[in-house]
Amino acid sequence: MKLIILIIFTLLSHSTYADSHSDKLLSTLSSRLKELGAYNATFNVLVDGEDIGVGEYSVSGDKFYIVMLEKEIYSDGKVQYDINNDECEVVIDNVASNGGDILSNPANAFDELTTYYTHVYSGVKAISTLKYDLIKLKAKESKSAIIDIDLYLDMTSGLPSKIVYKVHDSENIIEIVLKKLEKIAGSDNVEKYKFKRANYKNYEIIDFR
Repeated sequence: MKLIILIIFTLLSHSTYADSHSDKLLSTLSSRLKELGAYNATFNVLVDGEDIGVGEYSVSGDKFYIVMLEKEIYSDGKVQYDINNDECEVVIDNVASNGGDILSNPANAFDELTTYYTHVYSGVKAISTLKYDLIKLKAKESKSAIIDIDLYLDMTSGLPSKIVYKVHDSENIIEIVLKKLEKIAGSDNVEKYKFKRANYKNYEIIDFR
């Protein structure tokens, strides 16, 4: 009986450590990104292990710009312009909370994780010759678009290296592998975050504001 009680207390204490440690890591991640100020990132997207393309995004405060394949997104932090260059279409809407989706709003994706997800530290995980801190997150709402996130953090910088998403009502596993994430040297070109209607003259505009 004493052995069983000891095991239970050991498990409970480990669980508490895991939660407090993931809190610390997520807080450090948010702080490190804010310290960078304006930064660029390059990433690969894999779906079920298949590499479907390379993308880039830039962030400055709450402003951001994303480009990947035929898609672009501009945002001034208040309004978001989603562009499909294949369909010659621009969808305009107010920026909303994205529940951790880095591909819809990289400016606040990591700030909002603790709002929408429970989280637990899952130890150090090796990928090839590198090791990462792994945090597992589960959506608090069962109908969330993204129900599970595995967040791999660089053990030196505390910045994200890989993010694995499990999407609601889908068997697909989406991986975002960050190849580069670095501070923009010198002054940032704020024009790149601005949607310019003249560059999309023949595009259909759909405004949901």
